Amino acid sequence: MNFRLFTLSLCVALGGCCSASKREADAGPKPAEPASIDLQGHRGCRGLRPENTWEAFKHAIDLGVTTIECDVVLSKDSALIVSHEPWINSEICHWDVDSRGEQGLNIFKMSADEVASIACGTLGHAQFPEQKQSRTYKPQLREVIEKTIAYCDLHQRKVPGFNVEIKSRPEWEGHFQPEPAAYVDQFLRTFNSLTYSGHFTVQSFDPRILRILHDRAPEVELVYLTYDKEDSPEKAIQTLGFTPVAYSPDFKLVDSITRDACTALGMELVVWTVNEPDDIQRMAELGVDGIISDYPNRVLDYARISGLQIR
Repeated sequence: MNFRLFTLSLCVALGGCCSASKREADAGPKPAEPASIDLQGHRGCRGLRPENTWEAFKHAIDLGVTTIECDVVLSKDSALIVSHEPWINSEICHWDVDSRGEQGLNIFKMSADEVASIACGTLGHAQFPEQKQSRTYKPQLREVIEKTIAYCDLHQRKVPGFNVEIKSRPEWEGHFQPEPAAYVDQFLRTFNSLTYSGHFTVQSFDPRILRILHDRAPEVELVYLTYDKEDSPEKAIQTLGFTPVAYSPDFKLVDSITRDACTALGMELVVWTVNEPDDIQRMAELGVDGIISDYPNRVLDYARISGLQIR
């Protein structure tokens, strides 16, 4: 008698006590637990609401993002303004571009109150036809975090994390921003005064900013941003002189080699900006740790049908 027949005969003889074990064996190996990702709303949820505004952040919270991604620049009075550019972008905010040109309204030479007085969010965006317009303004980072905490407390929701990009370029120094050390000092003054206990990361394309932050505030978790296909995870560590919490490239540059390198080097892999369903699926199946998207609702739709966990 072969082993299988012997086992079945023994189970029958014992009154079927082995039936549960038999069913487990016949079912084959248990499926792996679903993967999980950090879902980050890009500039709040740029595809659905005006970017980098409270309306976009609030809607992202309502959708269920785990992290709010946003950008900051400095005003004349050293406030951290939530804005992708260090000037007022006429594609987003309502003002007539005059002889000063597109970059004429320089946030670094404006007070926070002056910045807040400019209407934003009422213009349709050709790239984002689903974006719902509303009259709003560019807020300060402190204001966004305080409103987020209050809103989540009122509606009994989990406070999301923040992933804040410090916008910095060498060619902007002295005109749109201070030099890196002074910039970091101003950032840390605000950061250290925040009454926020959630997960907070700081990212930048400017490695000088990240190096100075690492030296002056090693407790701050840092993310290395890149759009350069030659800028590998290994090169990122060489450039910085330390290992950041996460390596964050344009998703189009990412493959299994990138994934494996980040794992081996002890970094998370957070990709931007992933908007189309096929790309969302590919990144999820690749096993990235985080997805930054203009359309977090699309990532959530994929998660519901695939079993992907949003953490």
